[in-house]
Amino acid sequence: MNAVRQIQQTGHVTRGQLGVQVREVQRDEMAELGLTRPGGALVNNVQNGSAAAKAGIRAGDVITAFNGSEIVHSSDLPPLVGAMAPGSRAKVKLLRDGKPLELTVVLELLNDQVAAAPDGKPGKGPAASDGNALGIVVSEMDATTRSKLDLAPGEGVRVSRVENPIARQAGLTAGDVILQVGKMPVGSVVAYNAAARSYKSGDKVRLLVRNADSTGLVTVLVP
Repeated sequence: MNAVRQIQQTGHVTRGQLGVQVREVQRDEMAELGLTRPGGALVNNVQNGSAAAKAGIRAGDVITAFNGSEIVHSSDLPPLVGAMAPGSRAKVKLLRDGKPLELTVVLELLNDQVAAAPDGKPGKGPAASDGNALGIVVSEMDATTRSKLDLAPGEGVRVSRVENPIARQAGLTAGDVILQVGKMPVGSVVAYNAAARSYKSGDKVRLLVRNADSTGLVTVLVP
């Protein structure tokens, strides 16, 4: 999950951490995100168990204000978060599918473990899919793996092989779990393949991906 700006400050001062990675909203993403104009900070990745995750912030949300300060560019957010101490409460205004939402977060102590790209290991699940329009081969997940990733039964498919070079460059790797293709949840190889077939060559597809550290977005170009 590259091309993101990590919400993390350096130095020895005790600072709060939100536990997200954000980037600018691109114009060609506005319709899918339900936006009428660019702006805000697109949440590209949410660290599992972080302050953001506990507050209900999701990958794909667009943060428009943090504790009363407007977020025009993604670069506006890190200094606002870093200026607050761990344990501080902050109001976060965001847009989710174009609808406004306000959440309260309790910032946590900054650490160096905010995840970026997924680093899972190849899965050994049965019933791997054949090559498909996205160039990403997936397999069914077992109950043990779902439990480790705090997923519900019937949620997600495991990546077995990444054949699409753009997906590899974006950070997708074997062992990651795909939860959504576009806005379609996938919980089986059949569902994944059906979702993948709905796209044609040249389309951009946003995948919601989870690994042991975080849940985030990976955008791939259909070959």
